[in-house]
Amino acid sequence: MFNLPECNNEIIISAMQELERRAFISAFIYLPCWLIIALNNQDNVFIQETFYSISFFFLTILIFHIILHYRFSRLLENNFHRARLLLAILIIIPCLMLGSICSWCIYLHIIYTITVPFIIITAVLCTATSLLLTIDPIYKIMVPLAMILPALTAVLVENSSENLVFLPLASLNILYIIRSSQLKCRDYWQALITFSYFKQKSITLENMAFTDFLTQKPNRLHADKQLSILWDQAKAQQQCLAWMMIDIDNFKNINDTYGHPFGDICLMLVADALDSYSQKVNGFFARYGGEEFVFIKVCRSGAEIHQLAQGLMQQSSKTRICHDDVTINITYSIGVSSLCPHMTSQNFNDLIAQADLALYIAKHEGKNQYRCYGETQDYIEQQLKTPNPNATCCSIENKQGNSCSPAS
Repeated sequence: MFNLPECNNEIIISAMQELERRAFISAFIYLPCWLIIALNNQDNVFIQETFYSISFFFLTILIFHIILHYRFSRLLENNFHRARLLLAILIIIPCLMLGSICSWCIYLHIIYTITVPFIIITAVLCTATSLLLTIDPIYKIMVPLAMILPALTAVLVENSSENLVFLPLASLNILYIIRSSQLKCRDYWQALITFSYFKQKSITLENMAFTDFLTQKPNRLHADKQLSILWDQAKAQQQCLAWMMIDIDNFKNINDTYGHPFGDICLMLVADALDSYSQKVNGFFARYGGEEFVFIKVCRSGAEIHQLAQGLMQQSSKTRICHDDVTINITYSIGVSSLCPHMTSQNFNDLIAQADLALYIAKHEGKNQYRCYGETQDYIEQQLKTPNPNATCCSIENKQGNSCSPAS
């Protein structure tokens, strides 16, 4: 009856945290209610005899609840059942105390200026607390019993015709609270489980939308999103953003010669090798489309960009594959570009276009190499007119505006 619904641990933890936040709000109501009634009836003997002890009691409970509030999340992770029990104790005890005060007022025939306010407050807080804390089914029973049962007991023991009018009203109130809390508890958990289900589905669909089906690496959509994020990061940190376009050499011939299934194996092999290196250097790697891949990273200097490009080229040693007793070494060419967002009016679309041109140079000069985009279009045209396999990497703007050193 008091068990929580069966669902994953993350949902239950989230619900218990929400329950504690609600209980923390309600914990501040008991002491002010007692003080308002007591201070307005200071001449009463009952108030004089119990004022300090009851005030101290409510204040102590409030302090313990404040302490639990700031440690509840950690306690939930370490010992869920203990956290739930402690929270229940700190909720039920003040409810029981308020119900006991109400019963004393009825049994001892305390003046109406004290008894009536306590009856009203007990009924209102009982209903509100039960519905507010309906997340945990334990409170739909325990709160009404703790608050109203003492008053009912006092009515039955005192057995006065004036008090008997409270008996059916209190009984109906308990039944109403229990049933309403039960329905509200059911609706809350159904809504929470449904929300969690669709949230998980949304995450799954987002992962599918951002993941290449064949290689299981980030796809072009993910790369474009990450490029925008890293562009802003580079601008904020006043650093350069490197974009490297990677294209497998002679991939069409591989497909035509060995078949598309073998071509798919080549794509997965290259993707695994390059992604492994990307993770080591904290870069971002994605399949951009077809036999093209991209590598993105925020860098501090042109020298660092060269080292990254050389590191990517060295991964070709891991892309050898055997087919019909023939060892095929899969190579690729890389076009490198970089911009410093805080120093240029160009945008990341220009960064992509420059890398495409640099890749074209690398292909034109013999493949299996990397080339960097030059500062002017004239340089590219000159390279295309005068192929040179030993040409140096053209300059990349770095943070200080200097050119990077030639590639080895």
